[in-house]
Amino acid sequence: MIDFTNVSEELNSYKGSEKKKTLLFNNKKHLVKFPDPVQDKNKNISYINNAYSEYIGSNVFRICGFKTQNTILGT
Repeated sequence: MIDFTNVSEELNSYKGSEKKKTLLFNNKKHLVKFPDPVQDKNKNISYINNAYSEYIGSNVFRICGFKTQNTILGT
């Protein structure tokens, strides 16, 4: 996992229900998603694991030959 603790943050232009930040890592912009604290508090397991599901799903689709987003996991 990549540690995003000391990276630069830019103005976020991404929309959606999850909290997001735009971070610069290795001179590239990255969309970083965070779990919803209300959902996290209620322990909705499917939502808590959403980042892992998105990471695994994107990589499975890529292996199958589909164009998909690049995903990485970080803290």
